[in-house]
Amino acid sequence: MKKLASLFLALALCLGLAVPALADEEPPIPAEEGVKNIEWKSNMLDDNGDNLAEQDLFVEQDVMLWKGDTNFPLIGYVATTKDEVFTVKNTMTQDDGSYIYVYGLGYENHGGTYSMEGAGDDMYLIEGRGLIRWEEQMPAPQEIKAGESVTFKLPIDQYNEGTYFEIHVVMYLAKYDWSFEVYSTFRVDEAKVAAVKAAKNTPSDGKFSDVPTTSPFAEAINWAVEQKIANGKTETTFAPNAYCSIRHILTFLWRANGRPGDNGDESAAVRAWGNQLGLQDVESNFCSRATAVMYLWVAAGRPEPTKTASFTDVSATASYAKAVSWAVEKGITTGTTTTTFSPEHNCTRGQIVTFLYRAMK
Repeated sequence: MKKLASLFLALALCLGLAVPALADEEPPIPAEEGVKNIEWKSNMLDDNGDNLAEQDLFVEQDVMLWKGDTNFPLIGYVATTKDEVFTVKNTMTQDDGSYIYVYGLGYENHGGTYSMEGAGDDMYLIEGRGLIRWEEQMPAPQEIKAGESVTFKLPIDQYNEGTYFEIHVVMYLAKYDWSFEVYSTFRVDEAKVAAVKAAKNTPSDGKFSDVPTTSPFAEAINWAVEQKIANGKTETTFAPNAYCSIRHILTFLWRANGRPGDNGDESAAVRAWGNQLGLQDVESNFCSRATAVMYLWVAAGRPEPTKTASFTDVSATASYAKAVSWAVEKGITTGTTTTTFSPEHNCTRGQIVTFLYRAMK
């Protein structure tokens, strides 16, 4: 049991990243083939009032990196209540041996520092018992097979007040002998849920139901829509928490810079403009924080920053180092902590248009 637990704990990677279960080389399959078979439903709301039931996958929260061996401060979580129910379903139709596996981690609050110390071992979804702490002689974790679903709650009675719960869902694909993983961070916060629900009923000055006035992206989104730089995902939603691709940010930049070379074929014009600047037009890739500031910096003419931003995860020789310093100096973005920039973190649509809005001011 513990060996199996260690295997899956080693899978703590970002959304959509392929992880080998029993092999050393990445197979020639897209991550989406695994995660698309996971259906997530809940009544919980994230920080911007989006109902997680309306999203295809977990939202990767902004969680600070480890500090030392045992503890770290956490930021970014989905607020929930004591009575919220999680539902995970395996949407595959043929039982070929593939299954979904759920486990969790609990980070208890020890005077403002969150750690697993004193929080017990890992949590596992056990049939008939829900999500519980690992214990000796515990049955094997529940396997959610094709067409099956399972509901459970956070085991809040087993932890102290203020605990953060990191819930991981793994899809094991038998035909590839390979696993994919998604995760998100939750905390019981009755007051925040009430506040977010109230704010969700108050739309922003724009037309999007998922951009309340309290959203940190509201001003930038309204500006981007008014300037015809970005459109909503639908007529009534913007999807501020959906990940942004490199093609998206290049298109937004092209529009914000006057649509150079526009001859009626936007895709071709965007690609040509990007080639002139040395910026790739990539459709499927997520746009990382490093890529975002790099594209903004290049489109601005590669201005020389007057001072160097100091982050432990941004090497002075990194191709995006000057872009990071410029972005911080101009107030486009800051680090995710006082010492880290998190260059590999993926950006959402709300974050990207906010970066662009600040860059164009």
